Amino acid sequence: MTRRIVGASRETWGRISRAVRGVENSGRGGSAPPADYGSGDDSDAVLCKTTAAWAKGSSATLQIWAGEPGSETNTGVTLTAYNRFAAIASGKWCSVMLHRHGYYYLIAAECS
Repeated sequence: MTRRIVGASRETWGRISRAVRGVENSGRGGSAPPADYGSGDDSDAVLCKTTAAWAKGSSATLQIWAGEPGSETNTGVTLTAYNRFAAIASGKWCSVMLHRHGYYYLIAAECS
């Protein structure tokens, strides 16, 4: 049997990795966002808005927003993330990241 080595760009491997993570993590607290809303690795944040007040030390369902800065629109996709930092009011902008263990965590939020 002849073995073939298949090469791929870093971007291609990133897309493959995001697709696999999306499938593996879809049962952990909400839908996984499509690849163009954030890669799901520890380097890209996902832009979201809160759908209700979000207490420190709790999880929340967030709406994913995408588009040109200042003209972002609601994608209709949601995810669930955990907040370790501070209380956040409903309708506030925030950014979350998917960590290697498969859960989204808050990394930044709009002040009141």
